[in-house]
Amino acid sequence: MPIPIILAGLGVAAGALGAGGHLSAKETNERAQKISQDAQNLYNRAKYSLEQQQNKAEKALLQLGYAKKNTLDTSMRQFVNSYDKIKHIQVTESIGINEISNFTIEPQDVIEIRQMTDIYSASIASGATGAAAGAVVALAASGSLSVVTGSLATAGSVLAAGEVGAAAGIAGSALSFGAAMTPLAAVAAPVILFTGISASIKADENLEKARAMYAEAEAASEKMKVSENLCGAITEKSEMFYGLLENLNEMFSECSALMAGVVKKKERRVFRKELTSEDFTEEEIRLMAVTRALAGAMKSVIDMPVLSEEGTIAKESENVYSQTMEKLPDFSREVRKVKQTNYAAKPIRIKSLKEKPMDISNANVSRVTVLSGARNVLAVVCGFIFATVFTGDIAQHITEGSSRFLFLQSITANKIALWSIICASIIMLVGNFQKSKIKIACNIGTGTGIGILYVQYCRTVEWMEHYIIFSVIVFFVLGALGSFLDVKKNAWKPMPYFVHMLISFAFWPVLFLGYAFCSKLLGFSEGFCLVVTALFSLMVSLGVMCIDD
Repeated sequence: MPIPIILAGLGVAAGALGAGGHLSAKETNERAQKISQDAQNLYNRAKYSLEQQQNKAEKALLQLGYAKKNTLDTSMRQFVNSYDKIKHIQVTESIGINEISNFTIEPQDVIEIRQMTDIYSASIASGATGAAAGAVVALAASGSLSVVTGSLATAGSVLAAGEVGAAAGIAGSALSFGAAMTPLAAVAAPVILFTGISASIKADENLEKARAMYAEAEAASEKMKVSENLCGAITEKSEMFYGLLENLNEMFSECSALMAGVVKKKERRVFRKELTSEDFTEEEIRLMAVTRALAGAMKSVIDMPVLSEEGTIAKESENVYSQTMEKLPDFSREVRKVKQTNYAAKPIRIKSLKEKPMDISNANVSRVTVLSGARNVLAVVCGFIFATVFTGDIAQHITEGSSRFLFLQSITANKIALWSIICASIIMLVGNFQKSKIKIACNIGTGTGIGILYVQYCRTVEWMEHYIIFSVIVFFVLGALGSFLDVKKNAWKPMPYFVHMLISFAFWPVLFLGYAFCSKLLGFSEGFCLVVTALFSLMVSLGVMCIDD
């Protein structure tokens, strides 16, 4: 065989191998790209899920923290003031409250309560909004003893200075401020920087890089799952302690008001003379004993840390909770006896604080930064501009004939519907709206627009020769696409909005078949059937769009 032919054959073979090599590199890069995207989706889903649990934990901690603060500022402060005047009076066991006597408060406990009340109130008053909310979270998470002996005395200056580095990933929330002095930093999300797959890098290197990225995202996801479980436990325990504290404080505030009234009455009689046990009747001493026991129980609940120093749920708190819950019926019985006794003294009621425990939206640190606010303004502006520019052309293109929809021309109705949908979609796509009035307005606008456009869908499809087959195909395609995206909706914040849009559109072919059946087979008026199914479409789309994820 001539040498040139052999060489030509080798050239062809080499070319084939080269083509095969390029194909392999392309497939490898595509695989690397998919692994990279999967890593980002895995991380985003875990982070979004953690953020949801963080929000719940923060609300629960703020609720508990404000309940503790309000208790200290009202009933406990009143008790301490009255206790200073009768602390030397001995309460004998003969008064018959042995069931709750182990909760009796000691003088040192009263000193700690006074210190903690003063320090805590000063920190709340002097700190910025975020520092105040962080102090509330710190009180709820750590309990009063660690707050008094720890760093809450300087919370105003420390938190105002922005010492929240330990809470990376939750910066800007009350949790981040509280984490500066508690183990709450354990709920922070690990930060991962994802880098894109570059075509200039060798395919094998891209694949290795993508696998390393996925492993890192998987590890971060596991860490966030642990933090998410911790947040769930924090929420559960905080709500339990809040309920117990509210039950105790309801009884304690009644007894404290009665005791303050009795002490005030005795002071007027003896005129600055030190009060002794001889100045009080047996029923009044019993009132003191019950109030002291309730104060001791209250302090034990306020002292209860939700978290240990290691960042886990504090086991000792569960014991205190169980013991106190076990004694609640005994406390309730003793308080009923106290309230049934006539002390010939008017209870001194304390005005409830204006600050509501559940007013978390005001107490919480504003998460909307200047940058985020500018982004939201830009989103609204872009939505209005895009909707105004493109609505007319699209409406002209899709509108069939010169029919009317109720009192509007079809072209006008379609313009309104399209403007609402396009404007809302751009706002949700560009902005960062969670539970806000703008998001609600976007959902309502989109739902209304989809309901109106249904009429044009019917007028277009009914002229098709195989409109039944077309409707079935549209329904299954939209349903399948909506289900697919619904699984991935946690990977991207605006995703639920667009999933709900697809689900709303998926109802069009179903309602259209109902319209066609009633008008074409049963002989009802087309206008009547169109209006009825259009109203159903409007109600369905509004309902679906306003579902809260």
